[in-house]
Amino acid sequence: MARKLIVEADGASRGNPGPASYGALVADAETGEVLVELAEPIGVTTNNVAEYRGLIAGLRAAYAIDPEAEVEARMDSKLAVQQMSGAWQIKHPSIRPLAVEARGAFPRAGRVKYTWVPRERNRRADALGNLALDAPEKAAAKMAAAAEVMARGRGRVTVSQDADLRPVTRRGGCGCRLMMRCSLRMVNPPLRLLLSRSWRLSPSLSSPLSQSWRSSPLRLPPLAGPNRTSARRPPSSSSATVPPP
Repeated sequence: MARKLIVEADGASRGNPGPASYGALVADAETGEVLVELAEPIGVTTNNVAEYRGLIAGLRAAYAIDPEAEVEARMDSKLAVQQMSGAWQIKHPSIRPLAVEARGAFPRAGRVKYTWVPRERNRRADALGNLALDAPEKAAAKMAAAAEVMARGRGRVTVSQDADLRPVTRRGGCGCRLMMRCSLRMVNPPLRLLLSRSWRLSPSLSSPLSQSWRSSPLRLPPLAGPNRTSARRPPSSSSATVPPP
């Protein structure tokens, strides 16, 4: 039976846009034990961006702890919950890459459920977000403790607190250098290059894919259920291999 984890995430922006941060935690659904707490300032940005950053951090932490777990992500942002569930389109260009990054933060999308909760039920994540702005030293200590817990987890997550992430190589993947501005650096398989912030922020990477995302709304596909299977088309006759005479 798969382990069940709860992710609580929130973002704060004083000024919207203004000095911003996120707060997130991962708890065991059976015992209620808080496994990791995350709190980090992220510079000047909007509240919606901060909300997504908290979700991404929480899902990455859950994946590091147990990639086979079933996860319920709880947020008081109805916008993020509806967009990540595939119900609402994502029209703002700054949110589209974050939504894709959030979907890849826990690659087993069928195991993640998004739930909207009132703000009163999300006070723990809200307090962590405020802690990152009011007491950065205490927030940094929580991030360091979370990194130790995630390093002992079952997920394959690379954590570094250097200026840059060093090239990493995993079985079934390739090494790459990722430039991230986050104080706690984490890279998730298998789409670490596509989902990295350098791909989103670097002006030199202007592929047709990224350009189309900036000019058209994005709707994430609905989350697949654990027992849902996709139908496969039978091979066409034109693609069949004809044996030589």
